Amino acid sequence: MVRAAKEGRVRTAFVSGERGIGKSSLAGFVRRLAERRDGVVGCHVCLGGVQDLAGMLQRTFDRLGDAVWRSAATPAITRHEAARGLVRAAQAVGGKYLEPRILAAMRSERYRSILREIVRGPGPQFTRAEVLGRLSSDNRKALDNFLRRMTKLGGLEAVPEVRGGYRFPNLLSQLYYKMSTLASASTDA
Repeated sequence: MVRAAKEGRVRTAFVSGERGIGKSSLAGFVRRLAERRDGVVGCHVCLGGVQDLAGMLQRTFDRLGDAVWRSAATPAITRHEAARGLVRAAQAVGGKYLEPRILAAMRSERYRSILREIVRGPGPQFTRAEVLGRLSSDNRKALDNFLRRMTKLGGLEAVPEVRGGYRFPNLLSQLYYKMSTLASASTDA
């Protein structure tokens, strides 16, 4: 499984079984092995009752709703409170599911601006040319560096079948980028 992940063939694996047989220990061991020995980054182990990708997404959206609710002063949630909750949830999801080096690279306003244009696209896959057409002249100059750096860090993957094609490595990273973009747009408004 680790070898396949290094080659980009496996993105999600689920371990299930009876309570107490060592599923969490096995998952933790594989994670540490993948990170230390094989340099696989962005590996996350979600423990406790998640059976499939839908369950993991449900847990993520539950946390999103909780963050918005906790940021509200009254039961009537304002736009500002919802935006603040989105920011908190995006930070929690990103901190938990993304490699810290990816988060550090996204601190640059220029990189965040490029990322905003990428996630405005219709799906998880995009081409360099599509994004280039939507960028300011300054950001056009930085696009290739952004794509190289994010690919090297594991925040994006090249799509070999599509000239200049890229995609997000998993649904959770795409969700985080979209949430971050929506949250920052809401707080700017």
